[in-house]
Amino acid sequence: MRGFARLAGAAITAFLCVPAAAQTPAPAPAAAAPATAGASMTIYALAPADGWTSCSTATVTLSQELNGSARRPIKAIAGPGQTVCLRHAPFATGAFRKLDFLIHGGSVGGQKISVMASVNGQPVAGKVKAMTLSANGWTKVEVPLATLGADNQTIDGILFQNTDAAAAPPFYVTEISLAP
Repeated sequence: MRGFARLAGAAITAFLCVPAAAQTPAPAPAAAAPATAGASMTIYALAPADGWTSCSTATVTLSQELNGSARRPIKAIAGPGQTVCLRHAPFATGAFRKLDFLIHGGSVGGQKISVMASVNGQPVAGKVKAMTLSANGWTKVEVPLATLGADNQTIDGILFQNTDAAAAPPFYVTEISLAP
């Protein structure tokens, strides 16, 4: 089983990353073809892209219908420290400079979410993009890979973690990609 760290102030607590559907570790997906110079790598659009799987500890619904929108985001209901986790076989990030995604705080908003990259199944220590989500609308976010400690690294996952001490109201994330 893959382990991920939970951020709780200065302390780091370990927890397991278990695919929700099977509750047993899935075999690592096959590595994607090397990125073409100047091309983005889709992680999630209407569903996880080829080679990407969910290893979320939060309760997630993939391809969620949301108010008649053509978007089919990941719906997350996350307890304290739980994550939306998308995993891939290790790959080099040299062709990419940023992580792009859309995130929505649902009808309530206010969720405290940290975005992280993982290397060898572990979040990159001390490298997060923290945000508080807005209600009732999509926010486009662009995070330099350097912020996540993932520039010119070999990574194997992207995580969105509820860093609040309480359960987060439902939130949504979609159109996740690595871009040059």
